Amino acid sequence: MNYVIIGACAAGLSTAEAIRKADAKGNITMLTEEAYLPYSRPSISYFLKGKVKESDMALRKPAFYKANNIKSAKNHTLMINFALQQVQSLLFRQWKMLTVRIMQ
Repeated sequence: MNYVIIGACAAGLSTAEAIRKADAKGNITMLTEEAYLPYSRPSISYFLKGKVKESDMALRKPAFYKANNIKSAKNHTLMINFALQQVQSLLFRQWKMLTVRIMQ
């Protein structure tokens, strides 16, 4: 099974972890418009004050994603068509259509 998670936030990460528990072999891809994998948003103010390093804001180390075969696509512009159950991702200035089963 192929899984596409839109949004690399705490909820997206929790979704990926739950999927991995239920399906050890499925393909998981997290799509995000951000340049970072899931990080602690509340720690942004501490980062701006110099109290935490940027690397300490990540919710999981990069090795976690590799060990759990969770792929990520960062810096993507996304459009979602719920009626057609499609996600469009702008990558290298070309729209790529992903037909997915959207679960709400």
